[in-house]
Amino acid sequence: MGINSRRLGIVGIVAAALLTLASCSDYPEQHQERLRKAAGVVTFQITCSKDLWERTRHVDYSDEVRAKSVKDLGNGVALVSLSGPQLVDYLKVLASDAYGINGRNPLSDRMYQAIAPEVDKIQGPLNPGDPIPAVTLNDAAVPAVSSNSVATPAARKSK
Repeated sequence: MGINSRRLGIVGIVAAALLTLASCSDYPEQHQERLRKAAGVVTFQITCSKDLWERTRHVDYSDEVRAKSVKDLGNGVALVSLSGPQLVDYLKVLASDAYGINGRNPLSDRMYQAIAPEVDKIQGPLNPGDPIPAVTLNDAAVPAVSSNSVATPAARKSK
């Protein structure tokens, strides 16, 4: 029981720690396939609030994702265009922030959940005239129906 058994013990502890850390993240099982599909995209577009883009494009001010372009559409809305490699980086940042060991960031989770179904649809190269893969995050509240909103017979006649 010399140096070799101590090394084996240290290797065992390190392996156990790595397995514990790996099990702390809860990435979606399709995540690797999404990264593979995203890598082949020429352009992917996201329409969202500028604030949402700014707050989800990096984790802890590191691993910052740069876009091909960010166009201001007015009213705080942005059109973000990403290349395939940029989309891969963005999906990694989102997954790390939404499903990593630091907990669940609702902004990153919402963005990942919006992008994932569109990436899942990617089957191969675009044909000429095919639309660019795109998502829009612009959730709206459905107005509640109240008794005050029921039209009276007189109101219906005036329409």
